Amino acid sequence: MSSSGYAYAEGFWLHGNTPERYYFKENKSIWLWGLIVPLMTFGLFRLTNGWILVILLGYPLIIFKITKYFQSRGLKTKKALLYAVSCLLIKFLQLQGQIQFYISKLSGKKNQLIEYKYPKANLE
Repeated sequence: MSSSGYAYAEGFWLHGNTPERYYFKENKSIWLWGLIVPLMTFGLFRLTNGWILVILLGYPLIIFKITKYFQSRGLKTKKALLYAVSCLLIKFLQLQGQIQFYISKLSGKKNQLIEYKYPKANLE
């Protein structure tokens, strides 16, 4: 599960109705690229005789856009491309975290703090 997806969902649940619309954009992106585009593509494949696959061109387009952005910030092409691909792939893990949040909410489970503990460094 992606704790960032869970955190985005929880943040929006708690503060999304404010004028700032806390985490709205992030949540919209997760649901669009992680669920809606794949479901539309595979759900409408037969109905459109495969033409719906054109919508999948959005994925390389997003990767290109993110890569160009980070290249303009001074990142070398290879690293910018790797970062862009990871930004897109994480959407699927974030979606899992979002779904987990809403399942917890619907089932009445109490939220637990997600924290990471790293071992103390041995400085001797």
